[in-house]
Amino acid sequence: MKRSRVHDDQRVPRPGSMLVSILVVTGLFVTLGMLALQFIITQNAASKFRVERERAFQIAEAGVEYYRWHLAHVSDDFQDGTGAAGPYVHEYRDATGNVIGTFTLDITPPPSGSTVVTIRSTGQLTNRPASARTVIMRQGIPSFTKWAVVANADMRFGEGTEVFGPIHSNGGIRFDGLAHNLITSYQYRYDDPDHTGSDELGVHTHVAPIDPIPPATPPATIPSRPDVFEAGREVQADYVDFTNITADLLGLQTKAIASGIRLLPSGGQGYHLTLRADGKVDMRIVNAQLRCQYNSSGTWRDYGYCSNDFNDTCTQSSQCSTGATCIQSSHSIGTRANDEVAFTYNGVSSLGVDLPANGIIFVEDDLWIDGVIDNARVTVVAAREPLASGRANIYLTKDLTYTPIGDTSGSDVIGLIAQDNVLVGFFSEDDLRIDAALIAQNGRVGRPFYGSSFTTSTNNANFQLYPTGGICVGNPSRSCSDSGDCTNYCQATPSVNCTTDGQCNNYCTGDTDRACTANGDCVNYCNANPSRSCTTNTQCRNYCQNDPTRSCTTNARCNGWCTLDHTRGCSQNSHCSGVGSCDLGAPNVGPCVTTDTCVTSSTGPCKTGDTCVTSDTCTQSTNPNGGATCQEYRKRTQLTNFGAIATNQRYGFAWTGYDLFSCGGGDYNNSGYCLRDLIFDANLSYAPPPDFPTTGQYETLSWEEQ
Repeated sequence: MKRSRVHDDQRVPRPGSMLVSILVVTGLFVTLGMLALQFIITQNAASKFRVERERAFQIAEAGVEYYRWHLAHVSDDFQDGTGAAGPYVHEYRDATGNVIGTFTLDITPPPSGSTVVTIRSTGQLTNRPASARTVIMRQGIPSFTKWAVVANADMRFGEGTEVFGPIHSNGGIRFDGLAHNLITSYQYRYDDPDHTGSDELGVHTHVAPIDPIPPATPPATIPSRPDVFEAGREVQADYVDFTNITADLLGLQTKAIASGIRLLPSGGQGYHLTLRADGKVDMRIVNAQLRCQYNSSGTWRDYGYCSNDFNDTCTQSSQCSTGATCIQSSHSIGTRANDEVAFTYNGVSSLGVDLPANGIIFVEDDLWIDGVIDNARVTVVAAREPLASGRANIYLTKDLTYTPIGDTSGSDVIGLIAQDNVLVGFFSEDDLRIDAALIAQNGRVGRPFYGSSFTTSTNNANFQLYPTGGICVGNPSRSCSDSGDCTNYCQATPSVNCTTDGQCNNYCTGDTDRACTANGDCVNYCNANPSRSCTTNTQCRNYCQNDPTRSCTTNARCNGWCTLDHTRGCSQNSHCSGVGSCDLGAPNVGPCVTTDTCVTSSTGPCKTGDTCVTSDTCTQSTNPNGGATCQEYRKRTQLTNFGAIATNQRYGFAWTGYDLFSCGGGDYNNSGYCLRDLIFDANLSYAPPPDFPTTGQYETLSWEEQ
């Protein structure tokens, strides 16, 4: 029988081979399980760490929120109420009151000239210091300078106005220029005083096509007008409390007294301050203003406006409403010699005084200001006593600029605060530049209207500069028409004519006919006979006029004298009883003075050191260019303000729409500036001029995790 052979692939598995396979598979599963467990543990730890980091972040946020609350209650405390330097560590508790972490605060106070405070808060859990996270927040108190213009009255911005910052008014706004930023009004609709008919939208334009009349009740669809409002417009915006824009005048005055510049009332028209790039200021007293008068039916009149309404023009107070007065409105400094003069300030000249370290200049009078600054921050105030009710104005007629002009670095800052108005005068520059933030607390920012309500003439023959007469340079109290009127008079006594100094000496100033060498010569003499000394009126009576040594009672007694006493007058022998006989051959020395008086009050002093003026000159009023005309100053070309404006009453630098002066492009101007550029200085929002008014509330400027 033949035996079968078994092949290898048909052999029976050996015992234990399955066990190996099972072990391999089992090991693989165990490894995978361990890896999965480790992954779960790691993920759990990472998740827990993320939770802890999130809780640390929330603690850090709680820290900055706490300090926001603290600053809202104590806006100038940057030491967490401790009075000591930080950092400041606070415990953080959970809902059950257990301490679970801390936040640590590092507070960086605002740098000089800024309101921005930096809050750095680091939060961490007590049991996990590695979870710490840090949040940084910047808070700042905005000034009113967050707006290019903010107003408490109805506003109109005419054609030719270009504004680069936001504008807000609690009244309505008519805007016919170009706005690059948002324009807002508290009003939904209002009665535009420059337009008859129905109420118009709170922010509207008359640039064609004119906005439609809004419905009586809001809301209204506001037409999109990017040709006028590039960033849009808004009505029914929040009300701006203008009392928050009112500066603390007493506080500013106190700081000026302590370490600034304080000028008391000038005794003249006010002060003229010229800022200098070398960090100094020239200060002068203004003695006289220059005006442009016009001929009205043969009478020369001044431009004016009523004290209760800038748009109500007048020439006399009777043309204003009851209680209002007509204010002469040139607001320009005279151009004659001595129309403005330097004075003594703190024992030295008022020219070239250092700008104060605290940047505050407080003027208790009207103020003219111009000039340039370089790397300086100043606030200039014009305010009269009593500060709560006084009225002082600031006038601008020449450029007031930064270095370079329109400096955008924030290193140059000028703030002007007027108790009443900030006004551009009549004789202002044709291209006027004002780099400054302007506040008119009770009045307006603008330029008075010098237009057709007075005269439609542009003929210079109908206008004249005033004052019309000249003054002598060496003696401004002496008027003149030419330099010949300023020569050959005594300096101290201009009524006395002279050709030499000797003619100006040895006379009593109260009686220039009386010669003297000392003050005593100007008193105790007889009025009718100054050569006769006296102390009483009786000593000036009963003597002969031409011989004061001879006594008399009648004119006849001055015909002769007694032979033994020549001081006794006589007309017959009986008059000489005991002193001889009457000699009638003596010359007549009459008449007999019987009613003279003794001068016992001084007619001096005796002038012994005066000089004769022989070379003085006469100075006449001229316009700022040295000419004799003025009507052309009604029309100006361009005004640029780089800064911000706050005005309590209606703003305005121009009145357009009439046909006196061409502004080009078919536009005409009756009075004011054809072009007005309001360039918003964003640096001022949180870095305003020294001690400028702010809103008093912090705003969040930035928030980030470190």
